[in-house]
Amino acid sequence: MVNNIRIRRAVENDYKILVNLGAKTFRQTYKNKANPGDLNYYIKNTFNKNQVLREIRDTSFIILVVSKDDKSVGYAKLLKSKIPSDLKHFRGIELVRLYVLKNYQGQKIGSQLLSECIKIARKKKFEFIWLGVWEKNPNAINFYKKLGFKVFGNYKFEFGTKIHNDLLMRRKIQ
Repeated sequence: MVNNIRIRRAVENDYKILVNLGAKTFRQTYKNKANPGDLNYYIKNTFNKNQVLREIRDTSFIILVVSKDDKSVGYAKLLKSKIPSDLKHFRGIELVRLYVLKNYQGQKIGSQLLSECIKIARKKKFEFIWLGVWEKNPNAINFYKKLGFKVFGNYKFEFGTKIHNDLLMRRKIQ
């Protein structure tokens, strides 16, 4: 535990924490950037008991919960998946989500959580850790660039009624 920050692997009993963190952090990030109906629909269908429990139980996912002073303040989700690109394939693990509650941002919690994700990727012998980040989310893009991620492509995705563009970013695991 560093600076009262604790990172641990999620278990089934954490589903309520993950449902609440997921909905709250996603809404904090996109409330002024997405259509409210699309946002509500996505949150309802993504951050619910059944979906979160399914992901916790699925061995393709590794979900981490981060707490500060015994309060859950963020989470990360890794997925052993294929890169959504025609680009050269590489052995990578996807960082599907990394979110920290707004009031706890700027306290190095996200970078500690990412560091733990990289340790897991290294232990599992992945060559890269990669992610997709919305091109209109400069805070996240800058965060990842600062921590060694580089853009290697892009990916179109549907969110509600619109098609958006994600930048694909990766970082070599050393």
